[in-house]
Amino acid sequence: MKKSIYITIILSITLFESTAVLAQQKLDTYFEHLFQNRKMMGSVAISFNDSIIYSKSVGFADADTHKEINQDTKIRVGSVTKTYTGVLLLKAVEEGRLKLDDKLSSFYPQITNAGKITIEQLLKHRTGIFNFTEIAGESLWEQQPHTEEEFINYIVNEESNFEPGTDYEYSNTNYALLGFILQKIYGKPYAEILEEKICRPLDLKNTYFSPETDETKNEALSYNIQNKYVQNAKVNFSNHAAGGGIASTPVEVNQFLSALFNGKLITAESLEIMLPKSKGEYGMGIEKLPFSNPEGYTHGGRIENYFSEYWYFPKEKLGIVTLSNDVNIELDDIQMALLQY
Repeated sequence: MKKSIYITIILSITLFESTAVLAQQKLDTYFEHLFQNRKMMGSVAISFNDSIIYSKSVGFADADTHKEINQDTKIRVGSVTKTYTGVLLLKAVEEGRLKLDDKLSSFYPQITNAGKITIEQLLKHRTGIFNFTEIAGESLWEQQPHTEEEFINYIVNEESNFEPGTDYEYSNTNYALLGFILQKIYGKPYAEILEEKICRPLDLKNTYFSPETDETKNEALSYNIQNKYVQNAKVNFSNHAAGGGIASTPVEVNQFLSALFNGKLITAESLEIMLPKSKGEYGMGIEKLPFSNPEGYTHGGRIENYFSEYWYFPKEKLGIVTLSNDVNIELDDIQMALLQY
């Protein structure tokens, strides 16, 4: 009887391993096909129970030199940065450095409706503050570094789109302001706060904020897909620090998400406040996926032609991350292919 049970277990493990290998081979073929057909360059990773069970990188970090992307190549995550900033703000609340009902007027009274706008409304995009990336000529403006004062002067005269708290409208300005507020209350740059509060505790060596892409740090350049790879005009991320400036890898984004949902960054009570309750709703730097089985959370991003997206399913402890520096396909299609792994 014991021998029979042992043989059954061995056969089950062998079958599982064979199925997993076949699934990995199919995904490898899928991503090689995307790259060869100029649909994507970048990296993906799947985590399950805090372990990476699949990762893949395709394409070039530098198309001119044919330097290939590898697992440690950093890619800008765009607005996925907002989830990190949401965590930093809630950690500041836990530390008693500010409250969610504190008013923007305590920091920037010159901004329209500042006396009515709270930290919570900034986090949830419910302020009515005009999105600075929609200002005419902004694509040229953001190629240069700008100070906090220059940024405030750039947006201060824009009219509000609605009364604070009465509506929702995604605005990168909200998170730029939150980044500046973090710098004020901690008395140090956003990059140092991120390192101190998130990266160092989680031992994330490939996650950081920097104002410019640095190829010597194994960072990927951003490209448009045409008949050849055309490098994008470079954004200076000083204008997007807390809203879109972090560089990372899919493996480390998964590590961050796992830590967030398993109590290693903020308390369960803070996480409950952070998360949106309804499908498609925006919480504090995080959205709820529109499907409910399984129940999950997401954020996507784009800056230059860096596209990013994560899905995380807390009950399953499953994380799926795609970071791309050149894409001509919906990231949702890639995420769904990974989910079916």
